[in-house]
Amino acid sequence: MRTALVTGATGGLGRHLTAALLREGYAVRATGRDQAAGRALAALGATFVAADLTEGDAARVLTRGCDAVFHCAALSSPWGPVALFRRTNVDATQALLDAARAGGVDSFVHVSTPSLYFDFRDRTGIREDSPLPARFASPYAATKAEAEVRVRAAHAAGLPCSIVRPRAIFGEHDRVLFPRILRVARRGTFPLPRGGRALIDVSYADNVADALILCDRRRDRAAGRVFNITNGEPMPV
Repeated sequence: MRTALVTGATGGLGRHLTAALLREGYAVRATGRDQAAGRALAALGATFVAADLTEGDAARVLTRGCDAVFHCAALSSPWGPVALFRRTNVDATQALLDAARAGGVDSFVHVSTPSLYFDFRDRTGIREDSPLPARFASPYAATKAEAEVRVRAAHAAGLPCSIVRPRAIFGEHDRVLFPRILRVARRGTFPLPRGGRALIDVSYADNVADALILCDRRRDRAAGRVFNITNGEPMPV
């Protein structure tokens, strides 16, 4: 049995991933800030630990005895203080990478974002090796890009790491995508880019969870690589 740490486990993707890992026979240590969601994860069989990854030796304690780390935690707000984005998305990632390497973790799966690609124009068919813009669109994108740099450096230093960039995650426990759409719709009007013809490709949370687990199961092939994830079913807005 492999033991996995899931950060951001009380978020939408984290809850799906924790449940999927338990179904696959992993022992799961889940961490997040939502105590109610944490109790729900504990009822499924996970060990829930509320923690701040940037405080004290939390990262070291959380990774102790783990084989794999799935790093889902992030600040994904469209705006906010830059210092808070750096603390959550960069400093926490670095602390976790250092602890994972020191603790003998053999698989670090980092959840990033395709927001890195956004360069203020329409694009389709973006590949993992597509160039990133000279200027990122938001502090979120900029700090997630910096976090990826830290993950690659840790991989080069001997910690097997892979990076997944899932596009527009939706599903049960979603607090981001569909809640935002519903808030706009309730105002009585909804913006239609290109008259509604603009395409968006989304990702169901269970599909993303499967991809993350595959990065660990196939870590000999996934380590050092980046994967863009979507449902592969683009649809008009």
